[in-house]
Amino acid sequence: PGSRSKFKASVNGMLSALQGRLQHRFSDPQLLARALTHRSASADHNERLEFLGDSVLNLAVAALLFAFVLLMVISLVGRRRKPSLAAAGTDTQFPTAGQRT
Repeated sequence: PGSRSKFKASVNGMLSALQGRLQHRFSDPQLLARALTHRSASADHNERLEFLGDSVLNLAVAALLFAFVLLMVISLVGRRRKPSLAAAGTDTQFPTAGQRT
């Protein structure tokens, strides 16, 4: 019993320090403790939520990578299709506003 209460006090102290470091106080510190508990340490854990969280994180990373690669491909294709200034000639006169061609 004595070592268990010391352990609980130690955990509460670490949770309090974590909340201070995050500059956020959780309304239910027991939920924070449960969220941070590994399944091997207790029967009261959030393994299903951890799996869900990992899946959401993987989805977000995949979406960002897809968007990044898509933008890179569009950029490369755009560079290939854009005529170079040398091929167009530098003496080309473009009409200005109000000027007839």
